[in-house]
Amino acid sequence: MQNLVKIWLALALSFAVTQFASQKIEVESKERTPFMIPPKNIEHFSFGYRDSIADSFWVRTIQNFEYCGAEGDSSQIISEAPRWDADSSLEKPQKQARCQKGWGFHMLNEITDLSPKFETIYTMAAPGLSIVVDDREGAEIIFDKGIEAFPDNWQIPYMAAYHALFETRKFEKAAQLLYKVGDLGGPEWVYFLATKVYSRIGQAELGLAVITQYIKNFEPDKIPEHAKKRLAEVQAMLLSARAQQ
Repeated sequence: MQNLVKIWLALALSFAVTQFASQKIEVESKERTPFMIPPKNIEHFSFGYRDSIADSFWVRTIQNFEYCGAEGDSSQIISEAPRWDADSSLEKPQKQARCQKGWGFHMLNEITDLSPKFETIYTMAAPGLSIVVDDREGAEIIFDKGIEAFPDNWQIPYMAAYHALFETRKFEKAAQLLYKVGDLGGPEWVYFLATKVYSRIGQAELGLAVITQYIKNFEPDKIPEHAKKRLAEVQAMLLSARAQQ
C-alpha cells in the first residue's frame, strides 16, 4: 500500500512539474511577467524523478533562453549597448552587465542541482548565459559547477576561461583554467595563451575562438543575434589590437 502511495505521489509531482515546464505561468507582479523560477529545494521532493524533472525544466528554458528578468522582476534588463569597444583598455570600466542572475540562471541552477551530470548545461547553456544573455555572475556559477561535475572535460574550463578573462576580468583565474585545459589534453597553445591573459590581444584571441565555437552549434538562420553582435565586437577588438602591435 505504501509503495502504491509513493507511486501516485511521484506521478502527481511529475505531472505538476511537466505542466510548469511546458507552459508560461502568469505571475502577479508589477509587470505581470509570465515566467516563474522553480521552487527552492525541489530536488529534495523529486521522488526519484530528478533527471526527468531536469529534462522538463531544460525544455522550458530553451523556449525563452534569452529572457533575463528574475521572478516578477524585469528591471534587471540593463542595456542593449555594445558590450565591448574595439579600443578599450583593461583599465577602462566595464559596461554594466545586461543581466544579473536572471530567470535563465535560476532555471539552469536548479537543473544542475537536480541532475549534476547534465553535461549540455555546462557546454551549451553556460556559454549561452555568458555570450547571449550577458549574465556574468550566473554564468560563472554554472561554469564552476560544471568543472566540479566533469573534472576531466577540458572544454568546460576552456569556455570558463573565456568568461573569466573576457567577462569578469578575473585574469588569474583565467590563467589557471587555461593551464587546466592544457593539462587535461586540450590544445597545447592554451599554455601560451595563459601567459597573455593581461593583454588585449590575448583576450580577443580567446574570445574569438570561444564565440566562434559556440556559434557553430546553431544553424545559420538560428544564430542568436546577441552572439552575432559579440562576434563582431570581438573581431573589431582583435583587429585593433593587432594594428597596435
